Formats: sequence, C-alpha cells, structure tokens
Amino acid sequence: GNREHYYDPRNSFIDEVLRRGVGLPITLSVIAIEVGRRVGAPLVGVGLPGHFLVREQGRDVYGDPFHDGMRYDRAGVVSAWERLVGDGTPFDELHLTPVSERTILIRMLNNLRALYLPKNEANSSYALAIMRGGFSELAHESPQHARWVRSLN
Repeated sequence: GNREHYYDPRNSFIDEVLRRGVGLPITLSVIAIEVGRRVGAPLVGVGLPGHFLVREQGRDVYGDPFHDGMRYDRAGVVSAWERLVGDGTPFDELHLTPVSERTILIRMLNNLRALYLPKNEANSSYALAIMRGGFSELAHESPQHARWVRSLN
C-alpha cells in the first residue's frame, strides 16, 4: 500500500498501480481478485468503511493487500477492526458481505471524486462526471452531474 502518498490520484488507476507497485486498498484488492480469478482462486471484495479487503469466496478467510497481504479469519478481522477502519465505527456483520463489481467501481469513482473536486481540475473532473453519469445507482446526482458537465465542458 502507498502509505506515504495515500491521496495520490495514481493510486486509483490500475495501470499506474501495476507499474508503480503501490496503490490503495481497493485497487490492490481489485488486482488480487483478478489474479485470483486467473489462477482459479476465487476472491471477492469486502468493502469495509474506510478500508477494503478480499475474501476467499465461500470461506471466512480474508486478505489485506494494502498491509502486505495480511491474512485474517473472521475473528481476526473483528479484532483488527479499529486499526483497519478507525476508531468510532461500530462493527457490523454486514461489513463482511462481499460487494459487487459495480459497487467496487462506484467506490473507486467516489475516491477519485474526493481527490479531484477540491483541486478543480477541469479535464479530470469532466471525465469523472461522464463516468459517474453511466451508473443508475448514482441517479440521485443527476442535477449535480448536469451542472458539472456544463461547467467543465
């Protein structure tokens, strides 16, 4: 994981993560999921609040690519909860539920939005607005999306 420059936008792009060998929990997890798929070891994404893990499909075996591939069983995730997601977030079993590929992509786009909007980078923000506009799950953003596209175009 890129602990030194966590908020570097390059940590959110798979090609950059592969080239540089560092990234965010979610991008490293996506790479692990895809490698697992290719070698016959099915992994799924687990979207904890503020962190992301992989889980062996059908088993309570979790991996944390951001923390050097740390492995946990269910009890291990629960005991490391505060370190993984921060103090003050209560544990809920639902946090260990595998998330869909669309959910992963939306979360990655949310990360980029948090990075690009404060910087007011027109090209990046415009591309991000177009990508986010393709998700029905983000329909509640329609008025904001239209304003972004107009102002950034």
